[in-house]
Order: sequence, then C-alpha cells, then structure tokens
Amino acid sequence: MEIAQIVQEVLGGSIPIVVTSTNDLRSYHICSEKIKRELGFVPQRTIRDAVKDLKHAFESGLVPGAMEDIRYHNVKVLKEKFHALKN
Repeated sequence: MEIAQIVQEVLGGSIPIVVTSTNDLRSYHICSEKIKRELGFVPQRTIRDAVKDLKHAFESGLVPGAMEDIRYHNVKVLKEKFHALKN
C-alpha cells in the first residue's frame, strides 16, 4: 500500500488505489536492514525517485508502446515462448 500511495502522490493524487484479493501466495517482503548488514548494500535512491523517473520516461516518450509492446509484459512473453517451444 505504501508504494501505491507514493505513486498516487507523484502522479497527482487523483488515481484511485484499488485493493483486490488474490490467491497468489508469493511474498515480496524484504528486510532492508538484513540486506545492509549481510551485503553492505545501501540504496542511493528511493522508491519516490524511481516513480519520478518512470513518470518522466513515460511523459517523454522514452517507453514507446508501453501498454501494447509485448516486451513489457512478462506473462505474455513467457506464453509466446512456451507456445513456440511446443510447435
């Protein structure tokens, strides 16, 4: 939810946040402190920075066909590769 709120703020706040239930049990939780402790990695940029960069890229046309181009849709790419292997 926190990332959705950051996106909403960067894009102007008029985008509704919709929460839907899922049966996907994967977890994307991370422990930043453990990453810092074990790997010595400390990010130089924030999620807000990344959202601002993405906004700029879309507005500047740096991501052509972002909603249509298959290379931006992992599931579609994997399905195409799977069907190609079957044939």
